[in-house]
Amino acid sequence: MIYEDDLIKLEPFNRDFISPEYRRWFHDPQVTRYNSHGLFPYTEEKMERFLAALDKEDAVVWAIIYQGEHIGNVSLQSINWVNRSAELAIVIGDIGAWGKGCATHACAFVLKHAFTALGLNRIWTGTAESNKGMQ
Repeated sequence: MIYEDDLIKLEPFNRDFISPEYRRWFHDPQVTRYNSHGLFPYTEEKMERFLAALDKEDAVVWAIIYQGEHIGNVSLQSINWVNRSAELAIVIGDIGAWGKGCATHACAFVLKHAFTALGLNRIWTGTAESNKGMQ
């Protein structure tokens, strides 16, 4: 499913979005400061496990497109169909897109999808106290 408004477009994530720039995001300490990618190196093996997980039923991942460029990803992870819950995760890897409202728009689309299209009733996320953008 594709979502689009006047600021961003969300497209289902696939291998075509994995560019050299995409790979660099996960090695940038500024980008990974508040996520597990900063704690555990993002190796090729980890990338392959991530791609294999795209075909499973417990995650949905979208590429965030801003001004025609892939700037990040937003996802529902650890979807629990019995408890009707999931974790929301987002990364804006293109630092030039920070502060533009892209993450806010992306999360709004994903939450609507979670509650209406998927019928979930609980979405959770976690972040550091100092991560004001995510809060």
